Amino acid sequence: MGIPDKLPNTKTIKQKVEELTKDCVLCGLKIPPEFDPKTGEPFWFGGHNPRPLANNGRCCDVCNHTKVLPARVLEMM
Repeated sequence: MGIPDKLPNTKTIKQKVEELTKDCVLCGLKIPPEFDPKTGEPFWFGGHNPRPLANNGRCCDVCNHTKVLPARVLEMM
């Protein structure tokens, strides 16, 4: 499924994605947005909470699964 060229009455999706995309505080890579499977429009640009590894910012899916979640499990033990 491709990214549509434009959202209704607004900037192109590519422009919106570039404007709203954040950097992961753990690895420094761009956090890709989540897309609505029905419309193909981006709807979430926030990534994940990186705590307990960082107190500020957001983290990407990869860091969330490979670093943050294991650290949270270890904190509970």
